[in-house]
Amino acid sequence: MRCWLCILTVVLAGILVAAAQAAPTAFRDFPDNATYSGASVAAAIANVPTNAGIVYDPNGQTNDVQVYNFGRLKYTGPIDVTLTLERIRLGCWMPTEKHDGGFFSFQHLGELPNIPRKGNYYYREFVVWPSIDVTNATYDPSVEAFGVVPFPGPMRLLIGRGGEVYFTGDHYGDGAQTDAYYVNPVPRPGVGGGGATNRPPRF
Repeated sequence: MRCWLCILTVVLAGILVAAAQAAPTAFRDFPDNATYSGASVAAAIANVPTNAGIVYDPNGQTNDVQVYNFGRLKYTGPIDVTLTLERIRLGCWMPTEKHDGGFFSFQHLGELPNIPRKGNYYYREFVVWPSIDVTNATYDPSVEAFGVVPFPGPMRLLIGRGGEVYFTGDHYGDGAQTDAYYVNPVPRPGVGGGGATNRPPRF
C-alpha cells in the first residue's frame, strides 16, 4: 500500500511541476540599472510609428524573411512584430531573458553589417516571441516558436534611440542571413511591392 502511495505522490508532484512550468510568465516593468533603462526604452519606442510592424528585406519584400536557430533554417516567410512593439510600448519586460531591453553593442566583425553604427548605448535588443498576451501582460516560454524553436529563440529587434527598428532571425549569427531586416524605416528599393500574400505571424 505504501508503494502505491509513493508512486501516486511522485505522479502528482510531476503533474504539479509540469503545470507550473506551463503556466504563463508575468511581464515586469523594465528595470533601471547599468544594463537597462525604462526611461530610455520608452523614449526610443515613442519614436516608432504605431503602424510599424511588418518586416521587410532590403528590397522591400516581405515573403522571404528567414529565421535560423543554431545554424538551421527554421522558417521562411512573412513576419509581423506589431505585438512585440506593443508590449515594449507598454513597458513589458521579459524577466526570464536577461538581455531583453538591454544595450546592444556590435562585438563581432561583420555582425549585421547593414545597421548604421552610432556608438555604444544607441541600440537596445528585445526578444521577439510568438506566445505573448499583452492584454494579460504575460508570455509563455514553454510554447516553441514555429513548433520547433525553444525560448528565447533567435529572433530579436534592435531599436535605436531615433526609433529605428531592425529585425534579425539569426541572433546567434551562424545562419546564412547576415544582414538585418527592416521594420522602421521601410527600405526605399521596391517599397510598395511588399509581396506579402499570406498573413504574417504576429510576434
